[in-house]
Amino acid sequence: MKKENDNKHSQVGNLVGVHLMKRKEDKIDYETIELIDRLFNENEKLMKRLKNK
Repeated sequence: MKKENDNKHSQVGNLVGVHLMKRKEDKIDYETIELIDRLFNENEKLMKRLKNK
């Protein structure tokens, strides 16, 4: 299960990275990256909590 979550996380990370590369001329919005990262961390916590019930 852990490996699957890591794969999903890295897939989304790659998509975000590709999106940012396409917008290379724009200034990279680090706050957005931080928010996405926080969202995934919260999602993982919730999934673990659901799985343990």
